[in-house]
This record gives sequence, C-alpha cells and structure tokens, in this order.
Amino acid sequence: MEGNSRKPAFDLLIFDLDGTLADTRADLAAAVNSMRRHFDLPELTVAQVTGMVGEGLEKLLERALPGAGEQERARARALFHQFYSRNLVHHTRLYPGIREVLEQTEGIDRAVLSNKPDAYTRTIVQRLGVAPYFRLVMGKRDDFPRKPDPTSLRYILNQLNCPAERALIIGDTKNDILAGQAAGVKTCAVTFGFRTAEQLKSYRPDYLIHSPLALLHIVFPAGAIRSNPSGGFFDLPEGD
Repeated sequence: MEGNSRKPAFDLLIFDLDGTLADTRADLAAAVNSMRRHFDLPELTVAQVTGMVGEGLEKLLERALPGAGEQERARARALFHQFYSRNLVHHTRLYPGIREVLEQTEGIDRAVLSNKPDAYTRTIVQRLGVAPYFRLVMGKRDDFPRKPDPTSLRYILNQLNCPAERALIIGDTKNDILAGQAAGVKTCAVTFGFRTAEQLKSYRPDYLIHSPLALLHIVFPAGAIRSNPSGGFFDLPEGD
C-alpha cells in the first residue's frame, strides 16, 4: 500500500458504504424483487429501488411493500434477509478509483459509517477486500440511531480520538451531509452514488465531487481548492 507524502487537510476520513465506497444497487434490487415475488408483486427496476435506499432497511422495505401490515412486513423482512445474506456481493463492486483513494490516503485514519445493518456492512467491506484500510467499520446497530442523527459519527470521532474539525465525512445522501453538519464535521457529497448533484446541493455540503479520485484534491489540497468541474470536484462556497 502506498501513501501520500503531502500533508493532509484531515486526520480522519469517514466513508458511507452504499453509493460511496461500493455500487450495491443491483444486489439490493435483486433482494427486494425476490421478496416482492412472494407477494405476487411485479419487479421494480434498479433505479426504482435505488430511490428507496438511504434511510435503513426498515424504510426500504416499507417503500418496497407499501400498505403492508405488521405480519406482512415481518415476512418481507425475513424474505429479504434470506436472499440478501446469501448475495451480498454477487454484483456489488467498489467504484472505480476507490481502491486508489484508499491506497493514497494510507497514514490517515479511515472509517466506514453506514445505515446498512452492522453485520452486512462489515461483511461487505471484508469481502470487497478493503477491511484492512479501515480502523473502524460501523453499520446500523441497535444501540445507535441511524444517520442523520450524529450520535454514531460522534462515537467514531471519540473512538479514534479525532477532533470534529479534523474529520471529513464522505457520502451520497442527505443523511451523511446532515450528520456531518450536526457533528461539526466537514462534509463531502458524491454524485456518482445514489443521488444527483441537484439533490445534494440543496443540503449545502462543503464539497461536491463527481469521481472518487477527486477526493484526493480535497484531502491533499495544492493551495486553495477552487472550482474545477473537469477535475471532478468543486468547493461549494466558491463554486455554487
């Protein structure tokens, strides 16, 4: 693993999983549609399922099975887990450039914080071969509220002994941006994930990037960061 000799702007990088580190859309859609078939419902497109993702599994199932009663939701939950637990990384892959970003930021603490159930989060990170890059991997746990509540983010800061002003959270939904803002952490929204640039801009992230490698320009700035759409990133305070 090769690090970067330049002085970093941050001591801790906190990554979301779905839509940020990895493209998990196809496997999530397959699990949702497997569940829906048991209820004789038509399949949803990957794009439709993608729009339902970001606020935890319960919200995903609620959206994928609208109007379901308590017993139906319990059955749907079991069916989803039965399929997804066996197909976590059937189609899931790291986004191009993510591994290089992790290699280039060696020497900086990295963590994963996801609203996906903790066991799934840890397993996917492990199976994608990137677990050694992270000091802490954390999915949704029963003892923590999900993002955008900042409690889990503050827990990571405390565990890794990092002041909020020296951390950057990277994610593809409003939950990552709002959690970072509530915790006093700089925020970097990514447009290559599950939400569009227009959707993300309205939440005023500190940075907006269009490719994983653009993150290196933020972590290792060569002078002031300026608007550079062709390079894949821009600083919202100046470029908005």
